[in-house]
Amino acid sequence: MRSSTAVALRSNFVLFVVFMGIASSMLILITLLFGMYDDGKLALCYYSAIPVFAVLMLILLRWKARDAFEAASRSRLVEISAQTNYRASISTRCPRAWLVQLHVELRGGAVRSLS
Repeated sequence: MRSSTAVALRSNFVLFVVFMGIASSMLILITLLFGMYDDGKLALCYYSAIPVFAVLMLILLRWKARDAFEAASRSRLVEISAQTNYRASISTRCPRAWLVQLHVELRGGAVRSLS
């Protein structure tokens, strides 16, 4: 397996697991607040809603990260290079550098910071 594929798989998996935890805690909190936790009829609905919310949050964050990368690319705050081990170099002046880095890593590239 190529290292870029491994980076992309790892990044996507970690992000999905984090969002599963966030969605689980949100739904548990909602069911406890509204007193629906002991109702056995809606258990399947709760269990199926957790991955749906996680996927929706994942799609939203990927979309925001792609927009941040495109804005940084237009502003020349990120350089893409195929000749080095790093596929993208992000300027320290980039206001949403973490989203740009997230986009690059979800695509399988490595990132380094430019001064």
